Amino acid sequence: MPRLAFGLEKRPTHRQIWEMRCFRCGAKPSYATWSICANDNRHVPICHECDVALNRAALRFMRVSKARLEALMRRYRRRTAA
Repeated sequence: MPRLAFGLEKRPTHRQIWEMRCFRCGAKPSYATWSICANDNRHVPICHECDVALNRAALRFMRVSKARLEALMRRYRRRTAA
């Protein structure tokens, strides 16, 4: 059976993360990694913009109210600003 998972098995160091390109858009240097259970918990590098988009999608999935979602995202953007 072919291996379907993608990404890194071990969490990379901060330096390694900054040296990789975003897996989703490919256009920007990565900012963080995401570990997805359905992807065998492999670490996938993503840029700040894609990280913000993934967090927004997760909050929508959890049915967070629009006002609360916007407040949380404003706070997250301030906290993670590069």
